[in-house]
Formats: sequence, structure tokens, C-alpha cells
Amino acid sequence: MHKTSTFKLIVTSLLVATATALHAQQADTTTAKADTAKPALLDEIKKSPIKTLTYAQYMAYVNGDDVNNTAAPATMNHYPLPGKVLKYKKFLNLTPEQVKKLDAIMATLKMKKDEVGVSQISNERTLDSLFRKRLINEGTILFYGQRYGAYAAELRIALLTACLKTRLVLTSMQMNKFYSVEKPN
Repeated sequence: MHKTSTFKLIVTSLLVATATALHAQQADTTTAKADTAKPALLDEIKKSPIKTLTYAQYMAYVNGDDVNNTAAPATMNHYPLPGKVLKYKKFLNLTPEQVKKLDAIMATLKMKKDEVGVSQISNERTLDSLFRKRLINEGTILFYGQRYGAYAAELRIALLTACLKTRLVLTSMQMNKFYSVEKPN
């Protein structure tokens, strides 16, 4: 009788564990579907002022978002973004001088992001207009296509430079402390 009770307990435990795992997997799938559906839903609710861009794309340009993760070579190799470091300024015991330097790095980065975003939006508007008015040719495609690449490069340079400067502001102890709570992505 003792063996039967133990067997029932094991089977019940396995069933509960399997059900829990299936529920978690379904929740992950539902969350992933919701995350991928979110930009599309946002695009349906809000309309981009530029017809060639979705609302999410437009807002990414406006906000200077690093949608292509171009800072990855720095962040994955322990050169953090200044905003992430400032999020932990108390935990890292940053000095007022360090905070001032990091704020300056953030201000420069924001200025560059804003500048690049405006340029990218202007470029997109111009391309849309040229195609719409049937004024496009290979030369203008080449010109504006290269401009797009130049803007992407400017943003990447600004992000990577900000990461380098951020690391130079921090002590090695602060870097270790930072990466104990924030994993490189």
C-alpha cells in the first residue's frame, strides 16, 4: 500500500509539473504574439505623418531609438550606455563630478539622436515626394540612399562614442558593480 501511495504522489507531481510547464509555455507564446502584434496595433491606432513609414518606425526616428542595436559591439563588451549607468547612480556611488560628466555624455547623445532623427525623417519625406511626383531617377535614388546610410552611421558613431566615454568615467569597481546588476546585451 505504501508503494501505491508513493506512485500516485509521483504521478500527480509529474502531471502538475507538466501542466505548469505547458501553462508557462503558452504564456510565453501569448506574450511573444502580443509583443509582435503591438507595433501593428499601434500603427492601426495612430497614423504616421509620413505614409512610407509606420507609426512605430516614425516614432523610432523621432526618439532616436537604436532599433538595430548598433551599440551592441560596445555594450556586449562592457562599455555601457550612459543612461543605463545613470539609472544606478546611487547604487554605484557615483560622485557629483561623474554624474555631471555622464549627463554631458547623455546630452550630446540626445542632441545627435535628435539631429539624425530629423534628417532621416526629412530624407524619407523627400524620397516619398520624388516618387509621388514622378521626379525620381537613379541619381537621386543613389544620393538619398547614401544619405540614409550616412545617418545610420552617424547614429552608430554617437552611440559607440557615448559608450566609450561612459566607461572612461567609471572606476573598475563601479564597472564590476554595474555588471553585477546589468548584464551585457
